[in-house]
Amino acid sequence: MFAAQGLIDASVLWRTAIFLPILIAGVVVGNRGFVKTDPECFKRVAIFVLMALSVLLGVRAAWPA
Repeated sequence: MFAAQGLIDASVLWRTAIFLPILIAGVVVGNRGFVKTDPECFKRVAIFVLMALSVLLGVRAAWPA
């Protein structure tokens, strides 16, 4: 469907082939880290990451490009 409309071409397929193994490796490493991590530690890290992302988003919104 997308290929018929010209939205997927050879460059998209090449990029997918390049980045798919990296994505899979990240999922495997993340899953292993999640399974081995203490739930309280995971909660603290998740909250910290969400807070950092919200601050960065706020800074980006306040600073128009």
